[in-house]
Amino acid sequence: MIEKQLDTQWDSDLIQLYGQVRGRDLTSCIARAEKWLPQHPEDAQLLLTLGRLCLQQRLWGKAQIYLEASLSLVDQRAVRLELARLFEQTERWDEAMPHYRAAAEQVALRPATLAFDWRSAQLSSHSQYLDCPAKSLLPHAGEGRS
Repeated sequence: MIEKQLDTQWDSDLIQLYGQVRGRDLTSCIARAEKWLPQHPEDAQLLLTLGRLCLQQRLWGKAQIYLEASLSLVDQRAVRLELARLFEQTERWDEAMPHYRAAAEQVALRPATLAFDWRSAQLSSHSQYLDCPAKSLLPHAGEGRS
């Protein structure tokens, strides 16, 4: 359902959700997202999504290319964390640490009034496109946070 919506009307927030849906054939998801890339080569969220999908498939080289391309467009905390995880998975600890550090600095520098779970807000605004409850997509859904 997300794919049909994206084919009809592009939405960078929705493509981010596409990369977080679990339990699908990731190879076909990667192929579909790569077909969108020529029309949206400067979409940092699409590149992040492709990086995440490739990470899940253990396509380390492709994941790194997509994540670094996304980072070159917009310095996002999410991209920094995914790159750090990639480098950890490939036992490149020295390359992971600068990304963890940069991600932590981004959190420390943002105003306290913006410290809310933006993913929940975005998920709820696009929940009509999901076949499952939006909360199931969040990595820590249902866990109490302070």
